[in-house]
Amino acid sequence: FYTPREIVNYMVDESLIAYLEGKLIDLYEKGTEFAQKTPPSQKKLVGKQKPVQSKIAPSKSKITAKVKKEINDKLRHLLSYSTEDHLFSKKEVRIIIDALDKSKILDPACGSGAFPMGILHKMVHILSKLDPQNKQWKQRQIENQTRQIKQDISYAEKIKDNKARQKALDELEERMATI
Repeated sequence: FYTPREIVNYMVDESLIAYLEGKLIDLYEKGTEFAQKTPPSQKKLVGKQKPVQSKIAPSKSKITAKVKKEINDKLRHLLSYSTEDHLFSKKEVRIIIDALDKSKILDPACGSGAFPMGILHKMVHILSKLDPQNKQWKQRQIENQTRQIKQDISYAEKIKDNKARQKALDELEERMATI
């Protein structure tokens, strides 16, 4: 059995919209903090002072349903195959690109691979609309690789054997130069 293309497309779109919507809502609620809620007073324990308990709960949403709907509508427009420009600000574009870069995809069926391939296809589509020249995406990838190599260099510098340390450092410097 296979999942019809229309169902896969629906799953892909709804998954990406839910994920990206959450990231954009976080942007608007940037100052989200956890509010402490103290439960009703409790009986004294063995004649000593009352224990202090706190429950950590997310504070109420700072954005309205109207703003959430606007975000959802803008995302649906972004995922569509229209040739119109996207409707996001530069900051929102940066958040979306960051979210796509950090996303992890789980194939719920582990079948033909239609879902992960559909997600990949749609992510490439989104990136082509948000960053047509791939400048932001390329810069992110260079920064990610450079950061990783610098971390590897710091580990390589701790190698006790001089010959092995120098060989590792030379290879890492070569990789850095390639980037």
